[in-house]
Amino acid sequence: MGGRLLKRWIAMPIKDPVRINERLDVVGHFIEDADLADTVREQVALVGDMERIASRIAAARVTPRELVQLKNSLFAVELLKAALESTDDDRLHALAAQIDLMTDVRNRIARRYTPIRSTTRSRRGA
Repeated sequence: MGGRLLKRWIAMPIKDPVRINERLDVVGHFIEDADLADTVREQVALVGDMERIASRIAAARVTPRELVQLKNSLFAVELLKAALESTDDDRLHALAAQIDLMTDVRNRIARRYTPIRSTTRSRRGA
């Protein structure tokens, strides 16, 4: 989890019992479905600091490496959304519905920053 988000949650905790119970229900769903929890955990781990990259884009100080990280994060977000949509839990569907995949941005970055393949051959053994 990102440090900035954790600070926000600590500074402004949820006080509404209904929202607290909804969050606890989602946590309970992850406890009951360990495979889903593992999938979500794996995809979240692949997501970089998109908030920081967005601020660097806005300041026109983003590097190609950060753009590639953004692209990779957006691919992970797509798999995360699919995992949430694959459940029978309406709350997880609602969370998935809030996720903007930004496919146009991802595809544009993917077209611009493709991996460069080496054309030189290894001289080992020659």
